[in-house]
Amino acid sequence: MTGAAISFSVVLALVRHLAETFSVFEIAFFRLAFGALVMLPWVIQVGRTGLRTDNLQFYAARAVFSFAAVYAGYLSVALITIADAVALQFTLPIF
Repeated sequence: MTGAAISFSVVLALVRHLAETFSVFEIAFFRLAFGALVMLPWVIQVGRTGLRTDNLQFYAARAVFSFAAVYAGYLSVALITIADAVALQFTLPIF
């Protein structure tokens, strides 16, 4: 738990710092691209069968919503204070 809290704090601080130089779209894109790179060894080991799905439309929609969620979260960190952004994220279970 402590490691996760530290990781989230570091990521938010980095997003806040990088948002001064790069667009939020670029930051979100590279975050998801590096996430895909982390999964690459598993894909190589398992092969294409691990990525097979019968519901490609749902998978594509999930990918779009995932990117939108990361983009919105990073945009909130870039535009408002980190404390306010985290407080808003804690309201997600209500919605």
